Amino acid sequence: MTVVSGGDDNGIFLARFSLAENFHLEKVQILKFPNAHGSSVKGIKFVAFNLFGTVSSDQRLNFWEWTPGTTSLRLQKSYIAEVSDISSLDIHQESPNKLMISVVGNEQLVLETQAA
Repeated sequence: MTVVSGGDDNGIFLARFSLAENFHLEKVQILKFPNAHGSSVKGIKFVAFNLFGTVSSDQRLNFWEWTPGTTSLRLQKSYIAEVSDISSLDIHQESPNKLMISVVGNEQLVLETQAA
């Protein structure tokens, strides 16, 4: 299982863990990626197993790719999200190559784009 979070320190944290049959942790890997954004991370949404998007108060929408088994996180694409006071993100994959992206704050921005 993979969990990604972000917060007021502008960084992204990725935790990868597995559970034994008795629900005890078997393996934990925690990775920290400081300065992933220029301001607070406000929303994160997975697109695929190793691909996720983040939005921030810095008005950036970033797509990140993590390679399982490594400690590297690679910025795939970055967009300006012209929404003030960003508060959340939603991504819906309409087809293998088409994403519907909604960035919400004081306004809402809806984008259609090719998958990252």
